[in-house]
Amino acid sequence: MSEQEAIRSYQLDQTKAPLLTALSEYRKKRMVSFDVPGHKQGRGNEELTRFLGKDCLSVDVNSMKMLDNLIHPTGVILEAEQLAADAFGAARCFFMVNGTTSAVQAMIMSTCLPGDKIIMPRNVHRSAVNALVLTRAIPVYVNPSLDMELGIPLGMSVNDVRRAIEENPDATAVFLNNPTYYGVCPDIKEIVSLARAAGMRVLVDEAHGTHFYFSDELPTSAMEAGADMAAVSLHKTGGSLTQSSLLLLGPNMIEEGGYVHQIINLTQTTSASYLLLSSLDITRRNLALRGEETYKRVIDYADYARCEINQLGGYYAFGGERCNGDAFYAFDLCKLPVHTRTMGLSGFEVYDILRDDYDIQVEFGDMGNFLAILSVGDRPVAIERLIAALSDIKTRFASLPETMLVNEYIEPQLVMAPTEAFYAKFERIPLEKCKGKISTESVMCYPPGIPILAPGELVTDEVLTYIREAKERGSQMTGTEDPAVEYLCVVK
Repeated sequence: MSEQEAIRSYQLDQTKAPLLTALSEYRKKRMVSFDVPGHKQGRGNEELTRFLGKDCLSVDVNSMKMLDNLIHPTGVILEAEQLAADAFGAARCFFMVNGTTSAVQAMIMSTCLPGDKIIMPRNVHRSAVNALVLTRAIPVYVNPSLDMELGIPLGMSVNDVRRAIEENPDATAVFLNNPTYYGVCPDIKEIVSLARAAGMRVLVDEAHGTHFYFSDELPTSAMEAGADMAAVSLHKTGGSLTQSSLLLLGPNMIEEGGYVHQIINLTQTTSASYLLLSSLDITRRNLALRGEETYKRVIDYADYARCEINQLGGYYAFGGERCNGDAFYAFDLCKLPVHTRTMGLSGFEVYDILRDDYDIQVEFGDMGNFLAILSVGDRPVAIERLIAALSDIKTRFASLPETMLVNEYIEPQLVMAPTEAFYAKFERIPLEKCKGKISTESVMCYPPGIPILAPGELVTDEVLTYIREAKERGSQMTGTEDPAVEYLCVVK
């Protein structure tokens, strides 16, 4: 699609970048600053200015009339948000500068009151679990299906969602991932249809789904499927600055937009970074005009990498061939997940070797896989370097295949509401003595940040085995008060 064709496909003029224009005009004015931030366009911190650049520091500024205010936008920020809504097929869009974590929490906080039920898969990001603590909502966990060969959780099965809705007709919403970290997408259109018929909202964690909005070769996006809200990490695969994100509202939420904005303002900073805001504006314009051709290139790169890695032997770079029409309904072609156990190495180990020996940083490793994410900034030379490194790793380290002793998903035993457990009186005891206790905190490998154990869940042998093996394999464990994750806080 040419830029002219892209422009004609939107209702608004996507060549505009109102925040970029306003900041450029601000820079030209050479304003004398007696407000914050204290570095005063970089003059007060020469070392920082040398590191980040004068142009960057000159627009790290405070809210003012010509630049609008994210808390109550009426000018260029509002115009930029409207352009983003148009580009993503949403009724309304909010710029988020506290990351997609705050967007996920705003979705749940604006939907659930204390005691409300929300249907969700258990393999959600920690931000969704933390939102349950904040709202005092009650999760109705739907166990995701599993791919036993790869050892990974999939999406929610349509039948499982239907059953959860039938058994919990008083639930307020269905929450889902589109896609999961591994690129797995559920049948989002059918799930939306089921929830809509039951009078429930559909909230979508689309942190890894920015590109779905700009390519017909990729899975269905949340807004296209008719979801009520979607949290989109524009920085992950779109190219904006880290921590910049979008919260999209569907047409059914247009009357609720003001309330959602009030909820956002409960937790979002009052000192929004114009570096983050302008990156959202510029990236939206770039994707609206050039997204289709960009992601066609990214898909081609990922397909090439999958083919080459699979020819090495010992690895399995899986993709759309794993789709089963239900819990693995569609696959994100820009993801490059690679199974490693047939080579005798865990994904944790390959992740570490790539970083430490080859200066290659992939997204994460788990018990049996590692994940490389391809996006707008990837180039062929980097892909060739990854393939060459994997070939060398196979030569250096390959051994007999290892059996998957544990899977990435452990079925939780929720015995107490997350909020109740989080605020309960607790004791901190050695991890190995926690069997049969109720956790008051989360334990997870980060990335990806999906809890192995969450507040209110029973500590089981399976949980302890996973944590022990993940630590032995070199995973970075987080979530607990104890930095070493040798002690766990449990209900007293």
